[in-house]
Amino acid sequence: QSLSHTHIETGARTHNLSLTHTTTMNSTILVLIVLMLAHSTKGEVDQQADAAQILKLITLNDTFGLYYTTLSVGTPSTPISVSIDTGSELNWLKCLPCLDCGDTMSNSRLFMPYKSSTFNVIECITNQSCPQTSSGRGTSCAASATPHICIYEYSYDDNSTTTGYLFRDTLTIEGTPSSAAAAGAAANSNSTQTPSTYKNHSHEGVAFGCGILNTGVEATNNGSGILGLSRGPLSLVSQLGITKFSYCLPQRGHSTNVSGYLILGDHGTHPTLPMELQYTTMQPPINVTGSATQMYYMGVLGISINGMLLDIPASAFPISSDGLSGGMYLDSGTSFTTLVREAYTIFQAEFVAAMDPSLMIVSNGNGRRICYAVPPSQTGTLVAPRVTFHFADSLDVHLTTDHSLWVDQVASDAVHDVYCLGYDEAGSVLIPGAQNVFGNHQQQAFHIEFDIGASRIGFASSSNNCHL
Repeated sequence: QSLSHTHIETGARTHNLSLTHTTTMNSTILVLIVLMLAHSTKGEVDQQADAAQILKLITLNDTFGLYYTTLSVGTPSTPISVSIDTGSELNWLKCLPCLDCGDTMSNSRLFMPYKSSTFNVIECITNQSCPQTSSGRGTSCAASATPHICIYEYSYDDNSTTTGYLFRDTLTIEGTPSSAAAAGAAANSNSTQTPSTYKNHSHEGVAFGCGILNTGVEATNNGSGILGLSRGPLSLVSQLGITKFSYCLPQRGHSTNVSGYLILGDHGTHPTLPMELQYTTMQPPINVTGSATQMYYMGVLGISINGMLLDIPASAFPISSDGLSGGMYLDSGTSFTTLVREAYTIFQAEFVAAMDPSLMIVSNGNGRRICYAVPPSQTGTLVAPRVTFHFADSLDVHLTTDHSLWVDQVASDAVHDVYCLGYDEAGSVLIPGAQNVFGNHQQQAFHIEFDIGASRIGFASSSNNCHL
C-alpha cells in the first residue's frame, strides 16, 4: 500500500452515526447489582494524558473481524482483553454478576468488582446526573435500587447489545516502552503479557459499563468487552482528555501471530514510527447533532480502480441533512469497508471486470459476496485491482490485494482457496442508516493518526506491518 496526492474536484462532505440506545432493566437484575456493590461514588476521572501511552494490539487469533488490546482494571489490576472501536464511545467489560456473557467464553475473562478495592458504582439522583452519551440517551438512574445507581443499555449496528450498570475504577495502561528495543521485542508475539521494562500509567476514576447482559457478535467474540475511542463524552479519549491518538492494525491475512500498537497521545519522534503523514481534514457534522458528532469523518471525493476514476454519483458521499445516511467515517470496529448502493454497485462491477477472468467466481455460502476459487498454486501470484480512495485535501489511500480480498477459511478446501471481496453494501443512501464506513480490513498496515485538536486525520504506510 502507498500514499500519494491527487487533486479531484467534487463537493463531497461526510459525517454520520447509526448507533441506537435504549434503557431498560428489570428489578431482579437491580437486586443482584445492589447485593454485590462494594462502594459507590459520583467521582470523575483523574486525567493524566500528558505523555504518550502505548498499548499493544493483538488479534486473539481472529483471522478477520476485530483487533484487541489488554487493559488492566482495578486494584489489584485484572488484565482484560477488549476490542478497540473508534465507532462507539462506551467502555464496557463482561462483568459479574454476568447473566449472559455470550456463547464463547474460552478467551474471555470476567471482571470481578468485589476483588477491586478501587471499584466504585456511580450513584445518581436523576437521569441527568448519570454520565451521558453523545446522543443524550442510553443511561438512566435506577430509582428502584438503593442506593440509586446509573444503568445503561447500549446497542450496535450488528444488533449486539450490552446492558448493565456504570462504575468507576482505576485503569492502568501497561504499555509505554522505555526503549524502542523493548517495543520491538514485544511486537513479535501474540502474547498479552507486558515486559517489565514498560512504564505504567494509572488513571483513577475511569467510567466503564459492567455488562451483565450481553448479546450478539460483540458478546461472542474473543474479547471481554469494548474500548470506546470515538469523540463521545464516555469514550476513553474524552475521559482522559486526549487530543491525539494513533494506531497501526497489522495485516493478518497470512498469519494471526502479529501485533500492532495503539498510542494515546503524541508519539513525538519515536525512532521506528513514520514521521511523514499525509492529512485530510476531519469533517465536522454540519447541522447535525447527537451521536453523529462523535465519529471520525473524512471527505470522500471519489474511488479509482487501476487509476481510473469510477463514475459514482456525487450524492453517494455527502451526509444527509438528518445525519442518518451517507458520509464516510473511519471505524476500527467494522471489519469491511461498506459503501452505499449508489457507490457499491459501480465499484463491484468495475472490480470484477478488472480481476483475472480465468478465476472461477463462486459463492461463499451467504450468496451476497463475490468470491473467487483460487488453486493453491496461484495464491502466491494472485493480484487484485488497485483500489484508491480519494479524500479531501489531496489525500489518496492506495489499497493492495491484501486490503481488497480476504480468505474465507470455511469455504476453502484442499482444491481451492476461496478469496472474497472485502467490501460490503450498506443499502441506498436514500434509506436512513445507509452509510459509507472505512473498515479495519482496509486500514491494515497503515499508521493512522486521529489529531482531534487540529481536526485532521493522517495516514502513512507501515513498512514493517506495524512493528514498533
